[in-house]
Amino acid sequence: MNRYLKILLSVSHKNFQDFVADRVNFFTYFFTIVLYNALNIIFLKVVFSYIPVINGWSFYELLFIFGYFTIVTGLFYMLFSWCLWFPNSYIIRGKLDLIRQYPINPLFYITVLELGNSIMEINSVVLGIAVLTYSWFKLCLNFDVFIFFKLIISLTGSFLLISSYFLFFSAVSFKIKSTAFMGTPFMEIVQFSQYPVSIYAHWLRFVLIYIIPVSFIAFFPSASILRAGHYGVFHLITLLVGLGLFYFSVKFWFYNLRRYESVGN
Repeated sequence: MNRYLKILLSVSHKNFQDFVADRVNFFTYFFTIVLYNALNIIFLKVVFSYIPVINGWSFYELLFIFGYFTIVTGLFYMLFSWCLWFPNSYIIRGKLDLIRQYPINPLFYITVLELGNSIMEINSVVLGIAVLTYSWFKLCLNFDVFIFFKLIISLTGSFLLISSYFLFFSAVSFKIKSTAFMGTPFMEIVQFSQYPVSIYAHWLRFVLIYIIPVSFIAFFPSASILRAGHYGVFHLITLLVGLGLFYFSVKFWFYNLRRYESVGN
């Protein structure tokens, strides 16, 4: 355990120093994140200036879900955004062949290696916490130890869920050498999770809950706090679904890694 911790600290520190050294890139990335999320909030505000309530959901409730969604996606981008460019960076360019020679868990090493490059996503997490906290006070929601742990359980399940999808895609790339066509469109599908499923058509609602359950990434766990009487247990369902899919995705990733043939072959 100490060995892995030392690797985590040393590699992350070096990568972060390299990233910060390029100040133009550093500040550009920072303001891009802030601007992107600010535009989303402005969009919500404009919509609700014309329609006070959307299918029973208020502006601050949707702002709460947006804040929750921003935290989850920020954590995902920090730790597993590498899944989006894994085929090109690690398989096609042969970088994975080198990593496999190291006496270390390759999934852990890749995650740590990329963490320094995506550490600026901490801004998304902080912004998400700020938005969620602001909407929490505006909605006059109760807060105690039980609700705090409920929120932690929800966030953990949501993070594991979104990460499991993209780990699965990266695992598929061991076979077909490219999953860019899946990862990018799927990020657009994930956006549906930051809105109540009740606003969608019945067929789309069915897809987002049962076929591609992205609604568990943000809407259902948020609703378990916003409207505990109706969605009370969905934080636990989210955690169970997240744990199950993440476990499967990790196993699938290593299963395909063992059967992986280098692009040089």
